[in-house]
Amino acid sequence: MKNHMPMIMMMKTMKKMSYNLYLDDDKDPDFSYFKAYDKTYKELKWIVVRTSDEFKKTLKDRGIPDVMSFDFQLNEKEADGLTCAQFLKDLCDAQNVPYPKIKVHSNWPGVVGKFYELFEK
Repeated sequence: MKNHMPMIMMMKTMKKMSYNLYLDDDKDPDFSYFKAYDKTYKELKWIVVRTSDEFKKTLKDRGIPDVMSFDFQLNEKEADGLTCAQFLKDLCDAQNVPYPKIKVHSNWPGVVGKFYELFEK
């Protein structure tokens, strides 16, 4: 996933389907609700993806989500949640569409702010 721009350029204008996407290699939204007492994780219906490939496929098939929740550490050598976040940002920019609402449910407090900073630029 190092150079993802060719893939982004190949994607046609994204059809918009209303959904929420949760990226984590082992946790589910219920875990995030109990960890943070954030009602969003309980009230919304989520599509859960476990890998960067599932993440990209879901974006290709369904378009940009309404709400996106990231974990940082994925059990992948070449990709982590921040890499996926950059992919999503670049895709939104290339398609000239608004960013989804961003949430971060990672246990790595040092990187949580980096997700939000990425989408502020």
